[in-house]
Amino acid sequence: MRKFACAVVFGVLLAPLAQAAPTGQGPAGPGGPAMAGGPGGGREIGIARALELTPDQQTKWQAERDRQRGVIIPLQEKLGTQIKELKDLLDRKASDDAIKAKIAEVKATRGAIRDAQDKHEANLEAILTPTQQARFTLSYADEFRRGGFGRPPMNAGRGPGGVPRPR
Repeated sequence: MRKFACAVVFGVLLAPLAQAAPTGQGPAGPGGPAMAGGPGGGREIGIARALELTPDQQTKWQAERDRQRGVIIPLQEKLGTQIKELKDLLDRKASDDAIKAKIAEVKATRGAIRDAQDKHEANLEAILTPTQQARFTLSYADEFRRGGFGRPPMNAGRGPGGVPRPR
């Protein structure tokens, strides 16, 4: 039972790490500055295009993206280390107290990542006009409806575990 519970906890804690992993690179649009990879890179490039940012907004958007990378990447690396340490604790059959302490560290880091993402979103919205802010907000609703950021719709015709269903 303990192995099952630990596996569930480990799986739950790994999901945000996979979700927070840096993504690919690409341009902001014709004549715009590069909005290269990093956390949320691909998604934000598409949003930047859809929002029809002015050159000044593109510059500010890129500066905020750069600031965010400087904050979030060290947190992601810290979370990755903590996840490895948690796995090592499980492999060594460490005490429940040691495992609980490591889980608390992981949760604190995940909280810091969420806080940084919230601040980043607020900083990006501050660059936008009210119409652009509405589009930005709706982009989150569209992503949620489709199943998450950069992921296909929930289950997307697949069976349990994401395995395609037999035809």
